[in-house]
Amino acid sequence: MVRRKESSVSPDSIDFFISIMLRYPEIATVKYDPDRCKVKFTFILSEIVNSLEQNKFKDILVKSLETYYQLEGKRFPEIDLAITNCDQITLIEISRDIQSLYPNEIGIMVALFRESFGKIAVVDSFAVVEDDLPYREEIIRHTLESLKKDQLENRLIALREEGRVLVFNK
Repeated sequence: MVRRKESSVSPDSIDFFISIMLRYPEIATVKYDPDRCKVKFTFILSEIVNSLEQNKFKDILVKSLETYYQLEGKRFPEIDLAITNCDQITLIEISRDIQSLYPNEIGIMVALFRESFGKIAVVDSFAVVEDDLPYREEIIRHTLESLKKDQLENRLIALREEGRVLVFNK
C-alpha cells in the first residue's frame, strides 16, 4: 500500500521514490537533498559489521561501479559511502548526485549489498511480484530522466512502515 500526500512536488519525483522502494526491498530509505542535488540510499544490517567486512564491501562496491562506468564509456562519479554501527545494527548509506546516477547502478548497489551481507541484510518482507519488476524498472528509468531535467526544490524522504511506502516532503 502506498500513501500519497498532495504537495508541490512533481508526480514523477514521487513515482521515482515509490518505484525504487517497491523494486528494491533491500533499500530502507531514499532521501533527496536539493541543496547538494544528491540522493542517499540507506541499507540496514541486523547486526554489527566489523571494519574488515565494511572495508571489503566498500572496496567491491567502488570497483564494481568503476567497472560499470568504464564499460558504459562514462566518467566515474563521486560516491559517498558511510557505514555506521548503532546499538545492534549497521547502517550503510550511499550518496550519489542525481545527474550522473543511472538505474543500472542502483541495481548493482543492491545486488552487491545482498551478496555481501546475505542473511543479516534487513529486507522488507512483502512479496515482490516478479511480473511487476520490468514495469518498476521502466518507471525508475523514466522518472530518473525526468528528475535530471527538472531539479527538485524540496527535500524528500521515502521510507517503509508496516509494509507501506511513505514519501514525505521535508
